Amino acid sequence: MYLSVEMLRVDSGIKFAALAIALAMACSVSGMSTGFGALFLDLKQRNPAAIMSSFGGTLNLVMSLGFMFVVIVPVAALYHLHIDRLVSGIGTAMTYLYLVVVTLVATGMPLLLGRRSLMAREF
Repeated sequence: MYLSVEMLRVDSGIKFAALAIALAMACSVSGMSTGFGALFLDLKQRNPAAIMSSFGGTLNLVMSLGFMFVVIVPVAALYHLHIDRLVSGIGTAMTYLYLVVVTLVATGMPLLLGRRSLMAREF
């Protein structure tokens, strides 16, 4: 992402937003994949293709795409309003706070649920 924004020579605010979104998506998608994988664990399944078509795989896909939508749209809207000079620095700070909170929830909740599921299982 850093290479892309450098090559495009975008404004420093947009560069920071793009890097923050990329970091948030990497953390949350990894957390959701790991958490849902632990929550919907099926050790008897031998076909790797069946994992993606299972309930956990489908839920992971839908939640990951939903997270991306929930994160990208508000930040994009903020910067469109910022370019038109309709939003000040407080709006930008609130958007980054929103990004951090949503990322922590999207990363932490599946991991906590997956941990609880693994602790309850008998192997």
